[in-house]
Amino acid sequence: MAIQELQTQELDVQEQNRKESHVKDSNQRKVDSKSFKQKIFAQFNSVKTQLVKYVRIILQIAVLYFFSFLGTYVVDLLGINFPGSIAGLLILLTLLLCKVIPVTFIENGAGFMLAILPLFFVPATVGIINYPELISLHGLLLLLSVIVSTIFTIFVSGKICQYIESKEMAKHEEVAEVIK
Repeated sequence: MAIQELQTQELDVQEQNRKESHVKDSNQRKVDSKSFKQKIFAQFNSVKTQLVKYVRIILQIAVLYFFSFLGTYVVDLLGINFPGSIAGLLILLTLLLCKVIPVTFIENGAGFMLAILPLFFVPATVGIINYPELISLHGLLLLLSVIVSTIFTIFVSGKICQYIESKEMAKHEEVAEVIK
């Protein structure tokens, strides 16, 4: 009789363990389902964020083109001999400096355009290669002017950066002295 009771208790314990295991499996499936839903939702939000970013960049590039066309229209209207795209950029600069248009309105689009800027120079380079007589006649003067202007630009940029850095260092030293 004692053996049967032990066997019955053992079967009860096994049954209880099986039920607990089944409950754990069921709960695990629920957690996995929630985890799966959370992963899908996170991926959806990631795709949505990327899509919004790309649409924003496209719209901001459209704004930049609008100012280019506006500048061309103004130059044509006034009949002056000036590049319309530069006039458009000057109009945009004026509006940015006057804070009529916030920088965030064109920031991502301009950053994208700057990132692909070297691609815009490829057609000009190919155009120069198609006219070797320009390089042969004035090539040495052109090369010399490019080298001199590059060195001058590096020198002036370096001096300006050193000046700004010294101003910033002086400001930080003043703040450090005030804190002491």
